[in-house]
Amino acid sequence: MNTEQTTIPAVRARWLALRDELRQMRQNESLRRSVEARADLCRMGVAMAFSHELPRNTVVRIADQANRRHYLHNRIFRELDIREPFDMEGREHLDAALLAGQGAIIVPAHFGRYRSIPQALFDIGLSVTLLVDAPNTTVLSSMVQMDAWQQSFVGTGPESFAVVSSRDVCSLWSLARALAAGRVVIAFADGNSGINGYAHDRGSIYLPFLSRTISARTGIAALAVHANVPMIPVRARERAGRPPLLCFYPPIRAENHEDKTTFRERGTRALYKWLEKCIRESPSHWEEWSTFTRWVIPTSLVNETRMAPVLVPQALPALAGKFLTIAGPYYWVSSTRGTRAVFDVERLQCVSDDQHMVDLVLAAESGTGALEWANRYANSAFALDVLARAIAGGIVTLTRRGIA
Repeated sequence: MNTEQTTIPAVRARWLALRDELRQMRQNESLRRSVEARADLCRMGVAMAFSHELPRNTVVRIADQANRRHYLHNRIFRELDIREPFDMEGREHLDAALLAGQGAIIVPAHFGRYRSIPQALFDIGLSVTLLVDAPNTTVLSSMVQMDAWQQSFVGTGPESFAVVSSRDVCSLWSLARALAAGRVVIAFADGNSGINGYAHDRGSIYLPFLSRTISARTGIAALAVHANVPMIPVRARERAGRPPLLCFYPPIRAENHEDKTTFRERGTRALYKWLEKCIRESPSHWEEWSTFTRWVIPTSLVNETRMAPVLVPQALPALAGKFLTIAGPYYWVSSTRGTRAVFDVERLQCVSDDQHMVDLVLAAESGTGALEWANRYANSAFALDVLARAIAGGIVTLTRRGIA
């Protein structure tokens, strides 16, 4: 009890300090660009999922909060001296799986302090093998040798903690051997495309997810049915003023006489159904929005879903009393290609990288008056031409009222 009482205030104080640090980073031009580049990717991901459901300002807020949480949780993870042990819920699912003596596959998602899940398993005496992206295998392996780690987890070493690279062609065999030895394997449900967007096409399936169609790898389900062990979804939850909670959900396992191919698809679909439910419950807590953009399969819209073109004013006085408006929820400005451009997040297409068009879309996003925008240009004919192209392309329209 004393540990909890002293640790929680220390962690809360460190959270506040890290938030201040994040604000200061934005004053540094190079660091600010790095933080904002990831925020930009997050906004694109959230827009792909929710542009038809949520207002633009809500999409931006969700993405920015998720990006900040990524930074804060990553920093907290590295400060072992103020680590908060998890409380656990649903641990009986893990215990029941381990009683069979064949190990278990823990399948977390990138929520909360997911980075500390291996430590939570160390705390209850389990040996862990973690499937990670290739760039992180060396980093995590070296962390185990650090004095701070050894002091926090006495006796933890290669025999109790091992990492396997997702790029290794023998990764599934390595994980299968770990399960046969009774170890717990951790493989992330949303590690679908890797840290650099690397994904295997072989064995992937298409499935509905967050109102889109995505390509999902089936390797975790294939490992589960091969090793005859369950997949146990896990989520780390933050609780204000209390230790974080590690929630174990009911296992996903192959049914009697279910063949491997069938379970690979059914198990993968069940896993992503659980993941989607978690994301919809608290979208700003999911840290993988920046990679979601790589999962989505482009779709086509019928023309009727686009707003009908309107007549283009031929002179500035005709713009008086009218406001610029985005013609659909799927148009967003992003710098994901290195320069600002207008993207259609429904079709996953770059619509225009003309910076005048970009500025027009940003003005429409904020509901700027059409005449106010046009007066920014010394050449009114040029301004009207940019506006005409945007209206003809179905990107921007004119309304009598500003955005509500």
